[in-house]
Amino acid sequence: MKKDITISSAQEYQWNPDFRNPLAHTDIKLIIAELEIINEVHGEINPQAIVDSAKNKKSILHGYFEWDDSEAARLYRIRQATRLLSHIEVKMITDGKAKKIKVFELVKRGDGERQSVYKKFTSLTDSNVEYIKSYIINDLNRIKGKLIAHSFDSAASHIDKAIEELSKESTETKENDKPALAVV
Repeated sequence: MKKDITISSAQEYQWNPDFRNPLAHTDIKLIIAELEIINEVHGEINPQAIVDSAKNKKSILHGYFEWDDSEAARLYRIRQATRLLSHIEVKMITDGKAKKIKVFELVKRGDGERQSVYKKFTSLTDSNVEYIKSYIINDLNRIKGKLIAHSFDSAASHIDKAIEELSKESTETKENDKPALAVV
């Protein structure tokens, strides 16, 4: 006869360290409590329900949002410009194989008042290849953390292998000549 297995885990909510907003200094338990109320009232949590709830000046979430419509519009347009940059690709031919890469890559992440900076890459030089690889490795490590947090350890080990391969390629490509690239 099968025994029921009870899995228990302690939950300690915390802000992601990359979240640079005054709200991040608020007790996260209060935020979670308000989000749970929103879920009860609306039957789900979605961005519109959060904004609707945050309109109330007594809401703990109120201060997170920009309520000045002119400033909110300006910030939204900046997000649109960022999205525009992230969706432009160039098709490159390397050793007869077509590859698509982003034309504009993030080279400096902004925080708060400082804007992120992008650089146009139309060829792969040593410096930007290394930058792109380090950026990808950071992304892979972030994804690996999410996989481990949700007990997908096998998938996380594949991420480790990908990171290892990228790191190996970094040293190997310095030793070998780079293949010629053609922008199509």
